[in-house]
Amino acid sequence: AATVANDGEHNGYAVASPAIGWDREVLYNYEKTFSQQKLSHPVRVYMTIGDVERSRPAYERFASTLINRKYPGMSVLSRILENTGHSGTKSETYSRGLQYIFEKPKLKSDNNLLNKYAGIYISPAGNTIELKQENGSLVLYYSANNKYLLDAAGEADFYSTAEFLNIQFNITNDKVNGFQLNRYGSSEFIKKRD
Repeated sequence: AATVANDGEHNGYAVASPAIGWDREVLYNYEKTFSQQKLSHPVRVYMTIGDVERSRPAYERFASTLINRKYPGMSVLSRILENTGHSGTKSETYSRGLQYIFEKPKLKSDNNLLNKYAGIYISPAGNTIELKQENGSLVLYYSANNKYLLDAAGEADFYSTAEFLNIQFNITNDKVNGFQLNRYGSSEFIKKRD
């Protein structure tokens, strides 16, 4: 079983327990035809099989073929699901597969840039939010016990994988004015304290 995901920016497939041996392994014919074509956009493929499935050896051969071809623009991630049979692969494959397909980049940020973003910020309600540069990462603190490690998706775009939390810095003439904070159901501009 497979599901196709496309949001205009990300394209991918989550494939649970594919029938590699079906019709005398016809998937290899499709793969050969595919290998002679050029992708029009990047594609991510997340494939799984249960570790107790009889078709596991055929799956592993096919997954290795896809991975070892290193198709330009195609990323393949294959997982063997522990203590799982054919019927048990779907829910984990689809949830993990969608995470893989829509995963944001995790870029390395320059410490000087992170230090520029570090500081005290004030929300429209008057709450204090602090950003700190710690070990090459940006960390958002609502309080000492409520913090979020932020990954960089771009020079001014950061996000948390702990929950839906995205920030985009507003910079004018190399001065950080604040950031747009997007969370579940809300979006607000958080000003940097001078």
